Amino acid sequence: HPMFATTISRLRAFLLQVGPWPATHLLILGFAAMHLVLATTLPLIAFETHYALYGIHLDWSYIDHPPMVGWIQALVQQFARSDFAMRLAPIALSTASQYLVAVIALRLFPGRSPWLGFTTALILQGTLLMHMSIAMAPEAPLLLAGLLTLWFTWRVIETDSLRAWLGLGLALGLAGLSKYTAITLALSVVLGLWLGGRLHALAERRAWYGLALAALMVSPVLLWNAFNDWASFRYQLGYQMGGEDEPWSLVDALDMQFEQLGAYSPLLYLGGIAAVFWGLRSGDRNARLLLAFSLPILLLFGYMAGSGRSSAHWTLLGWVFLAPLCAAWLLHHWHNRLVRILTGFSASLSVLLLLVICIAPLPFLPFPDYGHPLSRVLGWEAASNRAVELRQQMADEGGPEPVVLVYNWHYAGPLAWYNPELVVQD
Repeated sequence: HPMFATTISRLRAFLLQVGPWPATHLLILGFAAMHLVLATTLPLIAFETHYALYGIHLDWSYIDHPPMVGWIQALVQQFARSDFAMRLAPIALSTASQYLVAVIALRLFPGRSPWLGFTTALILQGTLLMHMSIAMAPEAPLLLAGLLTLWFTWRVIETDSLRAWLGLGLALGLAGLSKYTAITLALSVVLGLWLGGRLHALAERRAWYGLALAALMVSPVLLWNAFNDWASFRYQLGYQMGGEDEPWSLVDALDMQFEQLGAYSPLLYLGGIAAVFWGLRSGDRNARLLLAFSLPILLLFGYMAGSGRSSAHWTLLGWVFLAPLCAAWLLHHWHNRLVRILTGFSASLSVLLLLVICIAPLPFLPFPDYGHPLSRVLGWEAASNRAVELRQQMADEGGPEPVVLVYNWHYAGPLAWYNPELVVQD
């Protein structure tokens, strides 16, 4: 459409006028501002309340995840405990991660376009999962810690300095405190060092200093499990391997790939696959470093999906690792008409989905009873207050102390968050 083409032309002229790095600031901070506005319109999602309760019930670790999300939310709760306050940390972590991935793109491919960092951040903003960054989940600190792990692995390859090794140990420790799937990062570090010709450095003293720092940082998780019959490890193994008697299903694995296509945009998904082969053929050491970090995650969870174990957000870190290479591939092949068509289609779809995200919470939109798309999010505070009233009525009637029983933890979290004194069991 002529009006659309004119708008794009003017936007392009404006970006060229301000330059690549100021444009990157505008892009990342602009979406952060949008996320802050969205954060004021929605109550907490069920899993957000679960992790917010971590901050009330502080511990060294928890049965389903390491403690980082709880520690962060506990720090925020020292100042405020509103729903909006619980969104500040994930938005800050997401913003920092986007800046870091833009810097990584420019440092790994210094001879390419100065717009590479901007393009990397723009590709990520086209994904639905990055706009879920208003919600605190273990992926929020894991994403930043994972990118720091990639950064310091590259620094070790480049300098092999004690500072780089200590930074790598710190990043691995933060990742281990964030989520158990951070174990893939340890494999990626070894692969990256091998591809970078630095594998022998693991036997040197400064490497052991860094690894000792990582072990010290994750010690709260190990100690908590040692005192609690290794509950987290048994839970994770039982959850992930619980369906091992079922046959591996190609249909389930393909379903997960279609889910990834929607969650991470056609551009990042299809362009990322093309970038994998382009990076392998190029022989570029830094391109292969990105593949060493992205492919273990994508392949592991892609295979696990065949056993019925999959969730779109599990692969977030893998796709973010792949984004700089995808951006480099996109700019290198921009002359190709099919690449421009893919980009235009994916951008249009992303804009449409973003509009839906922004419009759906508006209170004046008409929806039939029980037909609101956010019905699983809305109304929990009222439900929690009603549960307190019923519990008090039953307590006044005598008998054993009543508790609120729910189907699973997805329902327990919101009820307990809005009334922390409420006893909830699943």
